[in-house]
Amino acid sequence: MNQIHFLIMAFALCACDGNRVNAYDRAEISRSTAPPTSKEAPTATSEGPAISNSIRPSPKIALSYAEPTKHNRFLSVTLLRDEIAIRVFSSEEDVGGAFEIETPIRLSPDKRFLYLTQIESAELETPQGTLTEDRAYCSLIETKSGCIAARETGEFCAGQFAGNNKWDNSIYPEFDIMAGSAKAEDYVSGKRTPFDSAENSIENLLACDPITHNNIDAYRSIINERLFTLDRAQLQALTNKIQQLDSEIN
Repeated sequence: MNQIHFLIMAFALCACDGNRVNAYDRAEISRSTAPPTSKEAPTATSEGPAISNSIRPSPKIALSYAEPTKHNRFLSVTLLRDEIAIRVFSSEEDVGGAFEIETPIRLSPDKRFLYLTQIESAELETPQGTLTEDRAYCSLIETKSGCIAARETGEFCAGQFAGNNKWDNSIYPEFDIMAGSAKAEDYVSGKRTPFDSAENSIENLLACDPITHNNIDAYRSIINERLFTLDRAQLQALTNKIQQLDSEIN
């Protein structure tokens, strides 16, 4: 009996060690997908656990800032969801605006959407000397895809997240955040115009409206009509995705 008991205990210990190794390996794989960040780069994270059901834990949302400016703002920010980089946003102080840190991060109750602020600064030459003019912008971003669903200025930015994917503000009460997000068909129909800005870029379109069987024809038109200025890598990536979906049908 003593020998049998010893063998059972040894087997249990081996099983526990194996579980620890697997968990460690999974953690290493997860960390390897996140971009390296400088120790000096500030990071803002969501504060406290959000209310969620017992089946799916609430995601951890973080923003990692880089490229500081003299105004204590940043030209680049990385959106991370559960320590995985979703998208990097970059801009310029005088075009688009530098990013400001908000602590804690402003999130919708379900953590699906994020509020991000930018300050666009321009220097104006006047008879009295050089003046700096600032203008504030805000973006509402889907944390799972990195889609910039809306970008506005003025009173719209003074709103707050409400339930059911709404942004409560004085200009557009009960604004549906995703309703106006970029769609491939919008560019084909002329409802939207490609522009040299983050919210109207091909990167944002792919984040907001990924290529599927439902919008594949719109993406064909985008390529054939050259609606966006695409480099070789972007064009190849779009073509490959379309060919992949075509092969699934055939």
